[in-house]
Amino acid sequence: MGILMLISVPLLIYFFPLENLIKSNFSSQKIYNSTGFKIINDWLALIFGDNKEVNTVIIFKAQIFIAFAYTYHYLNWFSKTSVIGWAKTLELKKMILVLGIWILSIALYLYNYQTGLMVLFILSMIHVLAEFPLNVLSIKTIFQKLISK
Repeated sequence: MGILMLISVPLLIYFFPLENLIKSNFSSQKIYNSTGFKIINDWLALIFGDNKEVNTVIIFKAQIFIAFAYTYHYLNWFSKTSVIGWAKTLELKKMILVLGIWILSIALYLYNYQTGLMVLFILSMIHVLAEFPLNVLSIKTIFQKLISK
C-alpha cells in the first residue's frame, strides 16, 4: 500500500488541475506569508524564470509535493518502528516524555499557530538530523542484502 501511495500521489499532483488541489483563504495566506515557506516559492520562481502563469502552477504543485513527502515520511515511520523494534525498547519514562512533547505541541498550536509551527519546525529539523545515522545503517544494510544475493 505504501509503495502504491509513493508512486500514485506524485502523479496525481502532477496531472490534477491546480484548482482541484488547493483551497485558499485569508487565514491560510496570512500564515503562509508569515512563515519561511514563501521563501521556497521565491527560490523556485527564480529557478523557473519569468513565466508567471506556469510558475504559479509549478510552484504550488512543488509545495504540495513537499507537503506530501513530509507527511509520507511520518506515516512511513510506523513501518520503520516495527522493523527496528522501537516499541520493545520504549521505557515508561521515554513514553511519558514523548507524550508530554506531543501535548505541549498541540497546546502551542492552540495558543498561537505560528509559534507552534516554528517550534515544531525546529523539532522536525532535530528529528531529521538525529535520523541520519539510522538512514545510513538502513542504506548500508540494503546494499549488503542486494550484494549477497
